[in-house]
Amino acid sequence: MSPETQPQRVISVTLPGHHLRKYAQLLLNLHLRLNPSASNPRLGSDNASSDNANDETVRIVCVSDTHNNKPNLPPGDVLIHAGDLTENGSFDELQAQLNWLSAQPHAHKIVVAGNHDVLLDEGFLEKYPERRYGDVRTRKDLEWGGLVYLEDESVTLNFPRQNQRGRYGQEDDDRHGAQAAQHAHAHENNPNQRQPELQTQSESERPEKTRGLKIYGSPQTPQYGISAFQYPSSSAEEVWSNRIPDDADIVVVHGPPRLHLDSFDPNGLRRSGCAHLNQEIHRVRPRLVVFGHIHVGHGREDVLLDGVRQGHEKVMNRLGGWGVILGTVWAVILGYLKRVLGVRLGEQRVTTFVNAAVVGGGLKNELRNEAVIVDI
Repeated sequence: MSPETQPQRVISVTLPGHHLRKYAQLLLNLHLRLNPSASNPRLGSDNASSDNANDETVRIVCVSDTHNNKPNLPPGDVLIHAGDLTENGSFDELQAQLNWLSAQPHAHKIVVAGNHDVLLDEGFLEKYPERRYGDVRTRKDLEWGGLVYLEDESVTLNFPRQNQRGRYGQEDDDRHGAQAAQHAHAHENNPNQRQPELQTQSESERPEKTRGLKIYGSPQTPQYGISAFQYPSSSAEEVWSNRIPDDADIVVVHGPPRLHLDSFDPNGLRRSGCAHLNQEIHRVRPRLVVFGHIHVGHGREDVLLDGVRQGHEKVMNRLGGWGVILGTVWAVILGYLKRVLGVRLGEQRVTTFVNAAVVGGGLKNELRNEAVIVDI
């Protein structure tokens, strides 16, 4: 038999944890078949977002990774930029982007930094002073206009409730925009940071006429190359464990949580999200998580973060073993009993994940994607 006709040996390689991940996936698939509300949470859960805004809806416009571009943005109540405003992070680049964002008509504008926005990371610039590009100006010299910049901290925004404001395109939206400047921003954790002056309001002054949304923002991403606001993988648990406030409604981070819009390829084989950020999101279960960083991951997911999903993702992220599998089995049974008996065994909490990167996956960082709108 010639070498050309000899049968080729096929080598099968089983990766560590293969069986754990296989069972975790089977359990999730079973759970989704048994519980339609878990497989289609936008239709099946009480707090799922609606495509039709009502009088109490707050419209969030999400954008990220503009890299010096200034795309046209749709109207809304809150504009969120999840970092990488610039390409090189110079003072002039960053100020130009802040000026563009400040000029937008949205009543509230939230910004976090990305790894390209090096001017905002003083610790990074101390190690790499050449990344100042010979400019003596610092982050303290930036003009923020009406923007709220969050760096591992929170702010609470208040909105008028039903019949207190109009919808987009109506005349009283102008009145809403003017009134919004008077709404309270309860800026927390770092009140001395250079920010627009924020006006506080006591709980007794806003009982039923306003709705509050607490927003947490952080620029931190896993180490990749030499960039700002990055942490080594060995520090990921320390960075994220109990970091986000328990009552956060919206989380804005530059990098994605692992398994959510963080893949470099259609099959999800190359992921770059943070597993410990994933678990922190499961702990808090915010209504909305906005990020970017992975340009090709642009999109939206609506996910019911129940016990089955948490167990599945913990195993898939190599943070859990057979004990987690057993707990996930029980969660599947509990979910099935809930559906059959019609008993509400805990709150169903949908979380919307948005990768808002507007540039494409190439090296030129050209505009390819639209901003993402979420009504909550």
